[in-house]
Amino acid sequence: MNIEIHNESVKKARAYQQIFNTDEGKLVLDDLEKFTGFKIPASDGGNLNALGLAYRAGKRDVYIRIKQFLEMEIGYE
Repeated sequence: MNIEIHNESVKKARAYQQIFNTDEGKLVLDDLEKFTGFKIPASDGGNLNALGLAYRAGKRDVYIRIKQFLEMEIGYE
């Protein structure tokens, strides 16, 4: 991985962790988990058409991105 890209990822991960590891951040993260339907498979769309499924998958992707930054192990200086 390019060092500049790595440094930018670490910087973002620290920001995500500082924001979402607070009581307020955890409340928001819990709400986002429910709103994005993270625990519901994107393909479990019932009567959704292709656009509906894509929309649902997109919402889940945003939550997954947040979780990836929160789970990233970084060193603190």
